[in-house]
Amino acid sequence: PWISLQVLNEGEEPDNFFWVGLGGKKPYDTSAEYMNYTRLFRCSNEKGYFTISEKCADFCQDDPADDDIMMLDNGEQVFLWLGAR
Repeated sequence: PWISLQVLNEGEEPDNFFWVGLGGKKPYDTSAEYMNYTRLFRCSNEKGYFTISEKCADFCQDDPADDDIMMLDNGEQVFLWLGAR
């Protein structure tokens, strides 16, 4: 299959992983208020560049469509929806 899954626990990421592209890992507020509720984001490249927008209104399981890439963040885990198309 063309998909592989690797689980990385927060704080246990390899040094050369995600943070290298961001200029290194810096301290961040893990008790921030925005982490106290579940957030849904839509990922897109419709405009020719990558964007992420937060769906601010109430959302449900029917929101992701076949052509969507959605990211659900509950403050503890991040889930990624890759539509069928």
